[in-house]
Amino acid sequence: MSDTLGDSSGAQMALLAGLTAGLSEFEGNGGDSGTSSNIQAIVAMATPTDLLGLSENNKLTVGTFLHATPEENSERWRRWAHPQ
Repeated sequence: MSDTLGDSSGAQMALLAGLTAGLSEFEGNGGDSGTSSNIQAIVAMATPTDLLGLSENNKLTVGTFLHATPEENSERWRRWAHPQ
């Protein structure tokens, strides 16, 4: 098991990694296949956890990362905003 930490958007990624254990759609095929991606501890600082509550400009930024606006793919945004 691993620990993860992050600040701001890195904290959102740390939370996502910790909250999606066991969900195959979030597993990659690179890295070290002999190392578990399960997270035992998360340190999240200045974390944007309510993606749907972001300003319109920030939604555009996140939409670039997610390849969709909330209106174009509400399911993808829901999954990232609330992974479990």
